[in-house]
Amino acid sequence: MQPHLAELTEAIYDAAVAPAEWGRVMGLMKQRFSTGAETFYGLDLGRRRLKTLHIEGIADAYVRCFTELFYTDDNPCIRSEPLHRPGVVRTDQRLLAYFRDPGVLRRSQYYNEWMRPQEHEHSMGITLHADRNTHLNLTLFRPAGVGPYQPGEIADFSLLCEHLLRSLRLASRLGTLESLRRVSTDLLEAQAAGVLLLDAGGRVVWGNAAAFALAAAADGIEITGEGIRLKRGSDQQKLGQMIDRAAAGTAGGAMPALRPSGRRPFAIMVSPLSRSESAFAAFGPAACVVIADPESETLLPAQRLRQLYGLTPSEAGLAIRLASGDDLRAAAEALGIRYSSARTLLTIVFRKTETKRQGELIKLLLAAAALPRA
Repeated sequence: MQPHLAELTEAIYDAAVAPAEWGRVMGLMKQRFSTGAETFYGLDLGRRRLKTLHIEGIADAYVRCFTELFYTDDNPCIRSEPLHRPGVVRTDQRLLAYFRDPGVLRRSQYYNEWMRPQEHEHSMGITLHADRNTHLNLTLFRPAGVGPYQPGEIADFSLLCEHLLRSLRLASRLGTLESLRRVSTDLLEAQAAGVLLLDAGGRVVWGNAAAFALAAAADGIEITGEGIRLKRGSDQQKLGQMIDRAAAGTAGGAMPALRPSGRRPFAIMVSPLSRSESAFAAFGPAACVVIADPESETLLPAQRLRQLYGLTPSEAGLAIRLASGDDLRAAAEALGIRYSSARTLLTIVFRKTETKRQGELIKLLLAAAALPRA
């Protein structure tokens, strides 16, 4: 029993969301059009290469030799450009009519060495997309006993291919969005500062490892199911006000947050996030909270300085101490070297970073610290 067109159309759009469904699409195509082989592929016209996307009914040996036999001088398929324009359904009958020669295909090497040995007598295909060098094609083959493709089948195939093209565009957009989501999440995870995304009620939707590490240190920041909690009441009140403003779509703000340990305060910044007007917007993130720890020793990884400026481990260690607020004498003591050795190292660091003064060097180092961790 042939599948109804509605079933095939539904499967085509399912494949846009779940690529594994393309196999089902081709299976339904096989039933609807009584095919012996279904091929969904890309052709690199410049380099004469085949990119297989989904191919059923073609032996591997014939897949490997396809381009060798397809790109032959006597193959009429490569000399019928109007039939290969996107959206035009081509069949073996239309190919013969185009050349006004009923034997033009059967005389070709492509037919005799590729189609005929596989009993692919009749074909129906379409170019879904074409640019300067690449064609994206869908082609169906069937044996002589089934007969050539009829007008009704061609009309159905054309309609389905319109849905197929829309599905591919949708799949491309969804794939792009998913890639952007992964990249965005990876970049946030790579930040040395803690990053938290909150919903309109202030509840944590997502947080990076650095944020939860700050909470685990139990030095004035707590992350609960209800949101972010600061140790000092006045800090908590100010943070709550900034989150409310950001969730409402206005400016959030920045503030310090005192720590019970007496170490330098956390620097906290709250920003609004653009939000959809859909019914599901209330469940998504509405505000972003960034928490920087000025006492963190990981703000400026030594490996990054070695990669950026070619510093040795000793030179990078000195640069990190200076960027952390030490003067040269305190940095030398922390590193266990003489002050004169620290001065020599600093001269080398100046040369490698193309800076001349400590202030200029620290400005450069802070810019490097702003880069996400690898």
